[in-house]
Amino acid sequence: MLGQHVAPLPAGLIGYGTGPVMASADSLNVTLHGHGAHGSRPEAAIDPVVMAANIVTRLQGIVAREVPLAQPAVVTVGRLQAGTKDSIIPDTAELGIGISTYTPQIRDLVRAAVERIVHAESAASAAVSEPDRARP
Repeated sequence: MLGQHVAPLPAGLIGYGTGPVMASADSLNVTLHGHGAHGSRPEAAIDPVVMAANIVTRLQGIVAREVPLAQPAVVTVGRLQAGTKDSIIPDTAELGIGISTYTPQIRDLVRAAVERIVHAESAASAAVSEPDRARP
């Protein structure tokens, strides 16, 4: 089998190994639902940007605190999009989340943790509806 992706090898060099060499990759698109308002009246809003920021921070603890040390895993938030104006709190925020793991067990653990965190922060923020999740 031949696989290519990102590796720290110089051009023209071929690397090989036994056992797992490359990780699985999952991508999740999550839409968080708040309630927009003018920035001068944040009390009238349910701010999906703050919700998203809390989720991003919390996701960084999955690998550090839930995945066994000897098991490689990565959780990346590569996209956070919300709003179009500096002084307007938007109705929604979107996160693009990437997950890389080497075993089905760790993949399941990390995916479940991402789901738990996204839903818990959404509930804690009094979101107007459950987050939407879609694969890209």
